[in-house]
Amino acid sequence: MALPRARRFNLLVTLLAADGKRVEYQRLVDEAWPEHPPADSRNALQAQISRLRRDLRSWGFLPQDVSLASCSPGYVLAVDQGIVDFLAFEHQATEVIRSAGAGGDQRSVMRRAARALSLWRGTPMAGWELGMETRILRSQWEELRLSVERKRLECALSIGDFDFAVPELLELCERNPLNETFHRQLSVALFRSGRQAHGLHVHREFGARLMRELGVRPSHEFRSALTDLLRESA
Repeated sequence: MALPRARRFNLLVTLLAADGKRVEYQRLVDEAWPEHPPADSRNALQAQISRLRRDLRSWGFLPQDVSLASCSPGYVLAVDQGIVDFLAFEHQATEVIRSAGAGGDQRSVMRRAARALSLWRGTPMAGWELGMETRILRSQWEELRLSVERKRLECALSIGDFDFAVPELLELCERNPLNETFHRQLSVALFRSGRQAHGLHVHREFGARLMRELGVRPSHEFRSALTDLLRESA
């Protein structure tokens, strides 16, 4: 599938993210032309929407699957969630977080999290010149992915699945060197799996890195995690 040019790409993502709700003209113009909107922005937008409709048809989407309709003062894109990865991911990720918060079965939550994360392929919208709203959306999706990772690992720690948790957390900490939650979880996983010295090193090194790079101390939750671990091992 050949992706549309940058303007239509931003329009498509903005319309998809609205999840079947109307997106007003000015918001779409701001996304399609983030710096220099055309003088006749309404007609220019209509032309881009017409091209986007042709793109959708050329990709083989059927009218019952995707509908891009005018709904003054804007447009609505109605689409089957199951055919759009990020919509399916949002739905599944929300269910994971809800189920974990409600005290659902830990292994079931982990399986649901794995299914949601399997929809994630690299950095969303990499290589595109994005509008402001589209950049915000990308940040929100990335934060949602991290939330699912955190919930899955909380479950793993609660059931003592350290063989899974430790390698996952080592990779996540390498990719997110200033993420406090992942470093706290890693120190706990190492400590409880018999690698107390390594866990203590991770905990102390992260605290030192925060002070060195950001000039802040770790949170009370992070600091108290070490106290709790030392109390457990006493």
